[in-house]
Amino acid sequence: MASRTTTNARAATAVWLALLMLIPVLLSAAFFMNQSLRLDESQSLWQTSRSFTDIFYIVAGDVHVPLYHLLLHFWRLYLGDGVAVARVMSLLFYVISIPALYALGKLAYNRATSLFATFLFAISPFMNWYGNEIRMYTLFTFFVILNQYCFVKIFKGQASETVWAWYALTAILGVFSHYFFFLSLASQVVFYFLRRDLFPAGSFKRLAAAAIIVVVAFAPWAWFVLHVGQAGFSEPLLPVPTTVNLFSTFSQFLFGFQNDNINTFFLSLWPVAIIFGLLTLRRNRRLSPETEYFLTALLVSVGVAFFVSFIVAPIFVSRYLIFTVPSLYLLLASLFSNYAPRFARGACCRDARDARGRDSEPDDAGQRKLRGRGRIPQHAHNHAGRGGIFGAVHDLSGRILLHRPLAARDAAGMEPVRLRPHSRF
Repeated sequence: MASRTTTNARAATAVWLALLMLIPVLLSAAFFMNQSLRLDESQSLWQTSRSFTDIFYIVAGDVHVPLYHLLLHFWRLYLGDGVAVARVMSLLFYVISIPALYALGKLAYNRATSLFATFLFAISPFMNWYGNEIRMYTLFTFFVILNQYCFVKIFKGQASETVWAWYALTAILGVFSHYFFFLSLASQVVFYFLRRDLFPAGSFKRLAAAAIIVVVAFAPWAWFVLHVGQAGFSEPLLPVPTTVNLFSTFSQFLFGFQNDNINTFFLSLWPVAIIFGLLTLRRNRRLSPETEYFLTALLVSVGVAFFVSFIVAPIFVSRYLIFTVPSLYLLLASLFSNYAPRFARGACCRDARDARGRDSEPDDAGQRKLRGRGRIPQHAHNHAGRGGIFGAVHDLSGRILLHRPLAARDAAGMEPVRLRPHSRF
């Protein structure tokens, strides 16, 4: 029976993922694929129409790295030279990012939260726009998701030798898909030193070894860029960002590119968003390590890009920060999950009141709020000999927030009612 239930759940998940992967394809066919060529796309087509060697020289004189251009060069060589054909490669990486994001969300949270985050990702106007542009942004996002999956595996203590190898490989491919991948790696460094206690023994040496491998792999390209010496002449002329640009970036992540009137309305809702977030923290004061990591990945990446734009040169562009969109959607899905109906809480409270009866004496000494996992088993053991009934309130991450022993018998001498587990979904 259990295996059959598991098989049905996996089949249902596969169906949902297939439908979610179909959404960008349908949107692309209906709205995006036949649009006129944009300036950045024409640059990509011109660069990848050159020879293999010329692509290296052209990209080295630009502000990007060569992986996407090499892939697009061979894509066009074997599949065709049309604009729609070139856009399909970006769409492909967007579509395969959907199951990758689901796997990351399920590893970090649970199936329901992961499906909701994946749904947001699939219908995102921002992601659909760049999923149909002849640029490297969906390739970049795909490798970030894979790398984050391996990193979460690492600090959860589930990393095998294969996971460590994939972590290093996705990091190498990531830094060759976009320079901003280094911001994703930097956020992992920050998280490691903030929550070093989460990582298994020996993780520092392995992470340092992975960093050395990435630096060694990237060093020849860095030397080649300096040797060509033209990168400084092709920097885009970007304005110094303001706080309006900062909030507009998050608005674009959520709602896409809107006109000024609509965008102003969305930006005016930031106090509501802050209040909503504070209420969530009040309901669940201790964030899970996974939430802390995604929050670190989002804030460090956006924050560094914003402040470097003041100190060094303007680099704050929403499309460069597209790799933070998966973290943002996972955080939003986790936040909304805290406000999902808690059937277990209501059922436990009703059963507890029935079992105690009107005349039973309350066990005030046993009422306590336990937020650590370690104290729950001992508390249950201490009351097990009395035949106590335990009512537990869970949040969606599975942590027990309230644990309370109930009287073994009610006033009428009836046998205690044993609480049945309630599904959280």
